[in-house]
Amino acid sequence: MLLKLLTKEEKQYFLDLMNFIVSMNSNNAQVEIEVIKQFKSEMGDEINNYHKSSKKEDDVLKYFQGRPKVTRNIVYLNILFCTLSDVMYSTEEHFFIEKVQEVFGISNRKKNELIKIVFAERDIVEHARQSVME
Repeated sequence: MLLKLLTKEEKQYFLDLMNFIVSMNSNNAQVEIEVIKQFKSEMGDEINNYHKSSKKEDDVLKYFQGRPKVTRNIVYLNILFCTLSDVMYSTEEHFFIEKVQEVFGISNRKKNELIKIVFAERDIVEHARQSVME
């Protein structure tokens, strides 16, 4: 969601974050990999040449710490979307989300607002799926 608003460099760092998330939940990573494919599609052609970097998690988080608040909110929203997209929400993912929230300076109020957006989007998609199946 809203990933087109990120710069090319921000998109690359965002995909690095997504790779950290997939590596946390290797038993059920397929759903998250599919979400990342959707993210790449939304980002457009400029991200086609992306290759997983060797950057460390803390370096990527520090990069976003210096980005505008809008950028941090977009990235955090999409991290939530990815981690909440499958039925397996691991403890490691939970602690990662808390770490990102802290590093990005996102309030609990904003986190809850973004989580509601993720669930509302899921509800709309499920409602649409049910409607077309009738």
